[in-house]
Amino acid sequence: MALGLSLVALALDRGPAWYFDPRPTNPPGHIIVYSTRWCPACARLRRCLEGNRVPFEERDVEASTRANSEWEALDGYGVPLTVVGQRLAYGMRERELRPALAEAGFTVDCWSAGAPGSALPSSAEPTPKRR
Repeated sequence: MALGLSLVALALDRGPAWYFDPRPTNPPGHIIVYSTRWCPACARLRRCLEGNRVPFEERDVEASTRANSEWEALDGYGVPLTVVGQRLAYGMRERELRPALAEAGFTVDCWSAGAPGSALPSSAEPTPKRR
């Protein structure tokens, strides 16, 4: 009985996360960026990817209920949140984003002076989503 109740509690707590997590069906090398319209770091990432001709799918977590559910399933705590295949990269963190994009076959520089969208420091944390 206790095991059954535990499984029900687990399903209620993590069920939506299992359902909405995009990683199991995200093809290797496919890039999804969870963002908002008002986020400066999101705009910087968008400019960088577009400037380096990196194909990506952008999902606005405020404009789409589905995108918000996926973002929450990924334990999103800020934007941008980038999914590359199975890997996650938070914000504009070079140590997370560069290797994830390289694994997908893209060499980009979003952090040095003169790079597309390089107006913010490389240590920029993700912008917390407004609630």
